[in-house]
Amino acid sequence: MRRACLQLFFLICPVPGSIATMGLAESPMVVRPPLRVASHLAPGVLPLYTFLADYLAASIGRRAEFTVATSYERCAQDVDDLCFVCSVPYLLFAELGRIHMEVVAAPVLIGARYAGRPIYFSDVVVRSDSPYQRFADLRGAVWAYNEPFSHSGYIVVWHHLLSLDEGAGYFSRMVEAGFHSEALRMVADGTVDAAAIDSQVLAIELRDHPDLAKRLRIIGAIGPS
Repeated sequence: MRRACLQLFFLICPVPGSIATMGLAESPMVVRPPLRVASHLAPGVLPLYTFLADYLAASIGRRAEFTVATSYERCAQDVDDLCFVCSVPYLLFAELGRIHMEVVAAPVLIGARYAGRPIYFSDVVVRSDSPYQRFADLRGAVWAYNEPFSHSGYIVVWHHLLSLDEGAGYFSRMVEAGFHSEALRMVADGTVDAAAIDSQVLAIELRDHPDLAKRLRIIGAIGPS
């Protein structure tokens, strides 16, 4: 069965109901299985996607069974009906013929910079008291990224460096943080100098943590993606 994926992709497929017959003289009773939903996205955006999962499940008369995935391998195991996932792991699995989901939607974020399109940016963030004013100032800096399968935090940064005829030596060191939220806190506490953060995740983090917002500054953006 082909299933579905939401990106920053959103993939979806029909969920068949199973029918149990209680007896020849009785009407069939439809047993509706839950809508199985997995998120591979940043923890900060989970409330949005759990709400969306519940809404979609209710619209087809089911309940949502929501899982926070711990591995992208889950995408290839054909265990979910709906998956919220970054584009990079989905495309890699699709290229290998290991995924049975289809992309059906991507979010359209609110804000003038998005212009009603399904795009987002990678905002380059430094400490508020940092001397860095633009990406070009970051040569030799310590850079944090969330994880190597992330488009917004990792892949797009390499693409940008290549567009500048630069490479791995541009930063003195690159540190894997695990999540965008952790990369932000590493910048804020001075463990690293800068990071590129998904603009949706950044907006939520700065809204929910005003003290963190005071300690950070955006010096540029890569994208749109």
